[in-house]
Amino acid sequence: MFKILFSKLSFSYDGTSVISAVTSNYAHLVTSLGSIQNVPIAVGGSDPNNKHVESLQGGNWTILGNFPFVESFICAYSFVTFRGDLYIFGKI
Repeated sequence: MFKILFSKLSFSYDGTSVISAVTSNYAHLVTSLGSIQNVPIAVGGSDPNNKHVESLQGGNWTILGNFPFVESFICAYSFVTFRGDLYIFGKI
């Protein structure tokens, strides 16, 4: 798990090294990067506030829709993957 400290995601981690990658469609500032079946997942962000969900598949960020449990944005949370499921911890 990575703590994202910048706006748009532009790197990839294969378990050994960090490499440059395509930029995400939306800013994900003050969020965490999660994983489902080794597919990176980014949810929401601040500055600008959003609730967009994206996954990095086939070398490109794919928009999956909006996180449904918030009105306008989600940020400052943590992810954990457990038994194939992705959990978000934090106040929403």
